[in-house]
Amino acid sequence: VVWYRFFLLFFDSYSWNFSVMLAVVLVGISLGALLASYWFKKQPDAHKFIFPLTILNALLITILYGKFDFAFDRTIVLGPNTSIGLCSLFFMFPICFISGIMFSMFGNVLSLVIPSKTKAIGLLTLFNTCGGMCGAILAGIVAIPHLGIERSFFFLALLYGSILILVLPELRQTVSRATILWTQVGLFILSLTYFPFGKMKDTFSMRAIRICTEKWGEKRVAYKEGVNETIQYLRYDLLGVPYY
Repeated sequence: VVWYRFFLLFFDSYSWNFSVMLAVVLVGISLGALLASYWFKKQPDAHKFIFPLTILNALLITILYGKFDFAFDRTIVLGPNTSIGLCSLFFMFPICFISGIMFSMFGNVLSLVIPSKTKAIGLLTLFNTCGGMCGAILAGIVAIPHLGIERSFFFLALLYGSILILVLPELRQTVSRATILWTQVGLFILSLTYFPFGKMKDTFSMRAIRICTEKWGEKRVAYKEGVNETIQYLRYDLLGVPYY
């Protein structure tokens, strides 16, 4: 939901937006799961990389969001339909791809703990589906109207990093493993420190009113994000006083 609202700032074809982004998400997860399957054939204990992959997704949210204008500027000349496809691949595919790998890894971990593989797969699918439903509701009712798109992205990155709490007992096992984990923790904290706050309001949203500000001399005096739209109020001054 957060991704969808973000893309609506740039493209206005709802059905095309939804279809392309859904395709990118599903293809990314599917290809990630296929890679995980091949990975497990080569390395049966590949699930030990769940934590680094989680941190990588947190880092990607910050990096890809901060560099989204780089992809947009270079693809918009190809037309809106092509651009949204390429921008979706740039912004959403890497995170979904890694999520597909993690999904398979979680399934493998559950199968090691629960004797019945059918029950393990059922529980994994159940909680994944419930999580997806609750996440969409949370994004639409709480995150977007109260946090805004940008802070919602920060919150998602923070959630990925919150898995640190679950693996802290692992830090006591070996010195080398502790060093690796603390290095990942440091990278995660560093990415949150340099999260590009203000880019939504000062860069992305300004694109929609550029002609008003640059050609007509209007100034933005109010800005508010909502579930259905992002509202920007503009004012034009004449002889030093508001004209409209």
